[in-house]
Amino acid sequence: QGTKEVIAKQIRPTISEVGMSELRLTEHRRFLQGFQVEAAAYENLSAELLAANLTVPRLLHVEKPKDASNWPLTIFLEDLSLRF
Repeated sequence: QGTKEVIAKQIRPTISEVGMSELRLTEHRRFLQGFQVEAAAYENLSAELLAANLTVPRLLHVEKPKDASNWPLTIFLEDLSLRF
């Protein structure tokens, strides 16, 4: 089959919440929640989408903290660039 490539996405926020306005802090938290939603979507929908013959990257592994407010979050996906 050849070489298999993997995409690894690691989210490790570094912004300090000290001195941030409430609006900016809310935007930052929503941005970070988006990555948690992305991981959950791959965990819960990938098999069904692949079964429907849709081209989506296969989820290989997710490393997430036990407490959702902690980081980093790492998502390992199949690299689709070799198919296209």
